[in-house]
Amino acid sequence: MLSSTFGKYAEKLCFWVDWEWNHQAFDGLGQEGVDTFTPRKEAYPNGLASVAEQIEKLGLIPVLWIGATNDGQQNHLLKQHPEWLLAHKPEWCGQWWIDPSHPGIVAEYIPAVFKQILKWGFKAIKWDCFPTAFTICDSFHSKFHNPDISTDTAMRNVVKAARKTVGTDVYMLSCSGNTERDVTFAMDQFSAARIGGDIFGWSDFIANSIERVFLFYLWHNIAFYADGDNLVLRSEFNSLGQARSRVSFYGLAGLPVTIGDNLADLDEARIDMLKRIIPVADIHPMDIQQKRRGNGYVLVNLAVCKEFGNWNVVGILNTKEEMLELNVRLESDLHIDTHNVQCYAVYDFWKDEFMGIHGDALHVSVAPMDTAVLCITPLTSHPQVISTSRHITQGACDLSYLYWDAAANILSGRSTGVEGEVYRLTLYIPEGYEFANLDCNGKVKFASEGCILKVDFNPVNSGDIAWKLYFKAK
Repeated sequence: MLSSTFGKYAEKLCFWVDWEWNHQAFDGLGQEGVDTFTPRKEAYPNGLASVAEQIEKLGLIPVLWIGATNDGQQNHLLKQHPEWLLAHKPEWCGQWWIDPSHPGIVAEYIPAVFKQILKWGFKAIKWDCFPTAFTICDSFHSKFHNPDISTDTAMRNVVKAARKTVGTDVYMLSCSGNTERDVTFAMDQFSAARIGGDIFGWSDFIANSIERVFLFYLWHNIAFYADGDNLVLRSEFNSLGQARSRVSFYGLAGLPVTIGDNLADLDEARIDMLKRIIPVADIHPMDIQQKRRGNGYVLVNLAVCKEFGNWNVVGILNTKEEMLELNVRLESDLHIDTHNVQCYAVYDFWKDEFMGIHGDALHVSVAPMDTAVLCITPLTSHPQVISTSRHITQGACDLSYLYWDAAANILSGRSTGVEGEVYRLTLYIPEGYEFANLDCNGKVKFASEGCILKVDFNPVNSGDIAWKLYFKAK
C-alpha cells in the first residue's frame, strides 16, 4: 500500500524492517538461536535477504534496524572472542555489550556486522541503542580494553568502522535523541540522527519533536538531517487539526518523514495531508522559533528563492486548546521587506482561500491545536501565481519555470503534476487585466472570482505540465 499510495509522489520510498527481526520482547534477553547475524525464524522463515528482495520488487528501498553495540544472545563472533565483551547487563535492547575500545571490535566485529547487512541486500540502516550503550560504557569504563580513551572516542571509532564498511552512499540513521552527546558524537559519520524520544500523543509531539527541533535544527541539512521520529496522524492520537499541525511542521522544516501509522487506518484527509509533504523538500527554514514563548504558538518561516521569483511560506502552529488570534508584522516577525510600500498577496494553503493584500500587518486566526500555512508573495503589476496545490511549499518543489511576457500579456510556466491528481494554480489578477485563454495539453478547468483565478489541470501522466495563460489589458 505504501508504494501504491505514494509511489507517484516521490522517487525514493523506504520500507523499514524494525527491531522485531531479532527481538521478541523488551526484556533484552533475546531468544535461543536469534542474534545480530540470525533473524527470528518464525517471523522470517526465508531469512532477511528474501525480505530485502521482496521490498525492492515493490519499488521500495529496504532499510534495516540494527543494535550493533549489543546482542540479546551471544552470536558466533562473541563466542569466539569473549575478550570483545565489555559487560553482561540486560537492557530493553540486549544483554551482551561489546567493548568499543577493543581493536578487534573495530577491525573485525563491526565490519562483519555491516557487511552482513549489505549482503542481505539492505540499502539503508537505522542504528539504535546509542543512549543505552553510552550509559553502559560509562558505567564499565574501567573494564575497557583501553581505559585511556574516552567512551565518546571509542564509540566514534566504532561508527567510523561501520561507515568505512558500508561506504559514503548508504543512508545511516543514528537512533539517539536523549542528550546532545549521543546525537552529535559522530554526526559527521551519520546521514541523520533521531533527535527525540518516541512520539504518539500531542504532548509527545510538542516535547520530543518541536522542542528537540528547536535544539538541534541549526545542524539540520548542514551536518546531518534532524529526524523528529515517526509522524503519527491516526485519530487515536490526533484530531484533523492536530494531524495537520504535525504534517505542516515536518513539511516546512524539511524533516525526514517516517510514517507511523498503518495506512489502512488513515482516512482520505490524512492520506492527502501526507501527499502534500512528499517528497521531503531540501530546505532549511530561515526562522524557526516561538516568537513569543509562552504564548502557545510555533512559527516556521520558509523563504523560497527561485530564478523566477521569491515568496515565503509561513506555518503558524497553535499549541493551545483554545483559539489563537495573532497579529503578525511582516517586517519584524518574518523578515519580509515592506519598504517602499511593498505589498503582499497572502494565501491560506489548507483552506484554499485568498486572505487579501497586506502591507506590514497581518491578522491570523488559528483553531485549537491546528496550523495555518500561508503563502506570502510580493505583489507585482501583472497576473502572478500566488499558490499551488501539489506541495506545502507551494511552488518550491513543483514550479520549475515561470515567465511573464509583458509585450504579449502571456504568463507561461512549467509545473510537475501527479497522474490522476488535480493540480491547481492559483493566480492573483490585478486591475487592468482579465483572463482570456489558456494553452495546455490535457484537461483543464478554470474558475474566476474577483481578482483570483484558479486553474485546475488533470494530468494523465506524472511529470511536467507546460502551460500558457493569455490575458487582455482592459
